[in-house]
Amino acid sequence: MIKTQFTFAFILAFINVTNCLVLGQVQFSLNNLIVSESQRPPVTGRPERDTGGGTRGSCEDTTGLLFTPLLPLPASDYSASTITGYPTFWFYVPYSNQSVSYGTFSLEDSEGNRIYKLDFKLHENPGIVSVQLPKEEKPLEVNKTYYWYFRLYCSSEKSSEPNMVFRKGSVQRVAQEKLDAQLQTAKIENRAPIYIANQLWYDMPDLAQIRSRPNDWMNILKTLELEELKEENIIGPVLPR
Repeated sequence: MIKTQFTFAFILAFINVTNCLVLGQVQFSLNNLIVSESQRPPVTGRPERDTGGGTRGSCEDTTGLLFTPLLPLPASDYSASTITGYPTFWFYVPYSNQSVSYGTFSLEDSEGNRIYKLDFKLHENPGIVSVQLPKEEKPLEVNKTYYWYFRLYCSSEKSSEPNMVFRKGSVQRVAQEKLDAQLQTAKIENRAPIYIANQLWYDMPDLAQIRSRPNDWMNILKTLELEELKEENIIGPVLPR
């Protein structure tokens, strides 16, 4: 009887030890699986337009179209060339002056020296707005790269300090005297193809006139992959603050 009890107890002990070993192996395998999942590289792909060169804030929570420069997708870092010393910067802003307290536009050289800054207010209605380097300022130098920052300080009911959303990019002036002369003498119906063919997105001070020509307007938006802006109005220059 004693021998039978001993044998039974031994079998139970063996089963418990085996179970512990199996559970330990399962736990070890799960831990290895978790580690390998955490070390998996993130999925990458073409960046979304609203994530390029900016940050989100309260007024960014719009259900409509996104705040964006009229430039190619941020895969290009919002970079383009200009043939003028006084480029024009265009932005679609889906906010009114009720949701944005104020904004700033600044331009810096490659060494971080500020060469221009404008404090501004938005118009009453959302739309496409512009900032042009004033003729009173020093023109951009040929073959030099400059960096721009377009910041909007959003009104917030949750905080006394406004949240800020921004976009940033660069512009380089290139020497194209013949192309500049061609643009100066071209009629309005011939300018859009020149802008598109040469990617002169900073050289469109006449965008409101182009907007009145549906085919030219759509060709520009298709090139920029911004067809969703086809019904948006050109508001014009921002209001100095």
